[in-house]
Amino acid sequence: MCYEEAMQTKRLTVRTFTQRAEALIAKSKLEDAGLDCALEGEHSPIDLQWMNSGSPGYELKVWETDFKVALKLLNEEGTDSETG
Repeated sequence: MCYEEAMQTKRLTVRTFTQRAEALIAKSKLEDAGLDCALEGEHSPIDLQWMNSGSPGYELKVWETDFKVALKLLNEEGTDSETG
């Protein structure tokens, strides 16, 4: 994505995870397909699976223009997730 396109779009959460390992697998899958993505909450020191803090956990974000493709990729093999 070029700079001009990035300035006109925003990142959307394509999926959320409670476990870091699952989030990293999904992120790798999107990156392998050539999509630019980011994982928010990636630097959390613990998995959030045992916490009931209301936190969304790990949010996998993609550019708005890539959202549909990312969703399709993540749904292809039934990637485990909390939402999506």
